Amino acid sequence: MIGETLRRATKARDVDDSAFRKDLAGRVGEDRRAPAAGYDSFISDPLSIWIESTLGVRWSDESARLVRAKPRRIGGKDGAAEALSSATGIPRGQCEVAIKRALLAGYATADPTTGFPVFAFRLHQFISKGDTVYSTVEPEDRRHITFQCQKFVPGDRARRLLPLAFCRECGQEYYVVQRRAGEGGMDVFDPRDLLDNRVDGCGYLYLSTTDPWPELQEEILDRVPEEWLDKGDGQLRLRDAREDDLPIPCAVTPDAHQSPAGVKCHFVPGSFRFCLACGVSYSSRQRSEFGKLTALGSEGRSTATTVLTLSAIRRLKQDETLPKHAKKLLSFTDNRQDASLQAGHFNDFVEIGLLRSALYIACKGASGLTHEVLTEKVFEALNLPLSLYAVDPDVRYQAKADTERALKDVLGYRLYRDLRRGWRVTSPNLEQCGLLEIAYNSLAELCANEAEWKSLHPVLAGARPDTRMAIAQVLLDYMRRELAIKVDYLNELTQDRLRQQSSQKLREPWAVDENERLERAAVMFPRPRQAKERRENVFLSPRGSFGQFLGRTGTFSDWSGGKLKSAERQTIIEDLLKALRAAGLVEIVVQEKGESPGYQVPASAFRWVAGDASKVRLDPLRVPRPPKDGARANPFFIAFYGGDALDAVGLQAREHTAQVPSAKREEREADFMSARRRLASVTRSEAATRSR
Repeated sequence: MIGETLRRATKARDVDDSAFRKDLAGRVGEDRRAPAAGYDSFISDPLSIWIESTLGVRWSDESARLVRAKPRRIGGKDGAAEALSSATGIPRGQCEVAIKRALLAGYATADPTTGFPVFAFRLHQFISKGDTVYSTVEPEDRRHITFQCQKFVPGDRARRLLPLAFCRECGQEYYVVQRRAGEGGMDVFDPRDLLDNRVDGCGYLYLSTTDPWPELQEEILDRVPEEWLDKGDGQLRLRDAREDDLPIPCAVTPDAHQSPAGVKCHFVPGSFRFCLACGVSYSSRQRSEFGKLTALGSEGRSTATTVLTLSAIRRLKQDETLPKHAKKLLSFTDNRQDASLQAGHFNDFVEIGLLRSALYIACKGASGLTHEVLTEKVFEALNLPLSLYAVDPDVRYQAKADTERALKDVLGYRLYRDLRRGWRVTSPNLEQCGLLEIAYNSLAELCANEAEWKSLHPVLAGARPDTRMAIAQVLLDYMRRELAIKVDYLNELTQDRLRQQSSQKLREPWAVDENERLERAAVMFPRPRQAKERRENVFLSPRGSFGQFLGRTGTFSDWSGGKLKSAERQTIIEDLLKALRAAGLVEIVVQEKGESPGYQVPASAFRWVAGDASKVRLDPLRVPRPPKDGARANPFFIAFYGGDALDAVGLQAREHTAQVPSAKREEREADFMSARRRLASVTRSEAATRSR
């Protein structure tokens, strides 16, 4: 059993006594009077006494001692300001101002015996994750919208509520529904879960009075994805295989039944293939709906906690009115595993944020970085104090140079590892924010040199230079994002040396964890995958995503030789690699007799260039049709990587649970008390036994 003994910080008076209330009313009624100055004056102030009796401690007849008062809000219904107004007859707004001023004055007034503030109060702000939005199927100006999960509009069972999901690119809303047959041959639309898209009749309802889906065939062809179209006999038409994927016109009443009397909608059957508003489209291979649509409650708890925590600590660091030891944060979790995971998530988020921010700043200060200077420039931009990454912070001379080299090698691995295709919506990389572009040396010159292409497949020989460049860029980006890169940092032997140097020279979080699985470079083969081949390798086949990209109507807009067959697409892939090899943009790294060679993009062909966030280059293999207004970058991460992340240098979270050895816990407690470590994550039960 854990108990505590409390004592008052202010003078003890009966707050219900008429004489005290008269003094209290006179004190609060002096609207412009500053709170009492000085310790003795403050603890005798009627308002200070009333605040402590209301918000701090109360007498318990049951235990015959002082206990903590129940937390309550200052303003609003049943708040402390309302109680003070009732006791004094003074308007609630004036009471609320007086309470806030007194609390801040109490925080600034120190007890001469302990040195602690008289009022070390805590403000509780409850932040919860968003929830699904529900709406009736009605025009925008008449529909009922709510966050409450319920079947009908309160008091009106003729108006059904359906869940909404939103396009990640433009924010257009869609009703998430399952269509089923109803009475009289009319369909009924029932609510369903966003990720449950494999049930019969699943789909989405699109309703927009400002941008309705067109009815004329010519207008429809202008809005469907380009790969849905076929240009046969010079006439643009919809592919036969896509007829069943078109939005289906229907009229839906507020009770979610199909009826001629309802509002005009369009039902999108199956998975979400493209946005009817902005036009962004997705490959049929991208089956998950999570990367296409979102609900307000779809963010991850760990990421949300990390972002809120980081924001709070950054603002504490910037507050010059607070002493250094107060600029810290204690996080409570329900169990030991959550405490450890949350601390690890925070540290990973900070580390990758620092790395990306340093890369952006390094690229921004140059016209483009090459492989030879990449890690050196990022190391300089990161500008970490030696004490934050060196096992021995006092190291000098050659040992210091070796320690710096160890960190540069770790940075090099992390930078190239971060190029992997990453579509985590909660942590977009620099490319996804429009802050980084990877250019390829001599690619424009190669594509403009007709002599390099005239002996290749006619579709390449007859293409415009800009067409060749766009296609070559897609191929090189694909290889790069799959880590088919020729670079030492992704080589197994180099990684063994990196591990050894890291364990000897570096400290966490910059050292490579002994349990971390380092990723190695893949090799790209221009053929289909065969049985028992290495999973990490990449295979380009005419039926794969890049092969399908070559076969789209708009890829070779000048080609008039008809639809490209599978064998032709295979030849184009091989010829394209042959041309890129001539410019040193790809190299053969595996060559076995009678087998297709294996290729990698050499890191020396990269030029790392800073972007301005005005445009985000989408992968056309995954997003065949970008939004009509361009892809949007996340403004939080633009600011974060643009420089805000560097405020997090030195921040580190640690769990404080019974699983941590006692000596280590005491060390972490000392670090936290002095704010050398600004974030600790503990369980509620352990916080009670070791509270300070």
